[in-house]
Amino acid sequence: MYSVTLDSQKLYELYGGSYDDVRFILSNYLDKHDDIVNSFHEAFISGIEPLIKCTHRYSSSFTYIGLSQVTEECRNFEQECKMASDTMELKPGFERLLNIIEQGSVLVKQELTRVKRA
Repeated sequence: MYSVTLDSQKLYELYGGSYDDVRFILSNYLDKHDDIVNSFHEAFISGIEPLIKCTHRYSSSFTYIGLSQVTEECRNFEQECKMASDTMELKPGFERLLNIIEQGSVLVKQELTRVKRA
């Protein structure tokens, strides 16, 4: 099982140490999380090109919430997509990516809870 971490130090550096900004950005991500996951599912059903575009669209956004590993996994998956002949070939990697994104959302929830107490 792949273990995702949230780099809280980098997260706070990105937002100048502002707990308010970090709370906002984490809350905003959690509000959009289901839409992001749904976008990935729709792209998978639509084919390789939509999946590449979806993955590319969201990849760097994970860095802005302290999940650089998820960004890296998205980039790796995007490369995998570019070499695939059909989406069924991508299914194991796709499921792995969604699992990693889900692990990241759990960490975001935990960090948001911690920040709300600060």
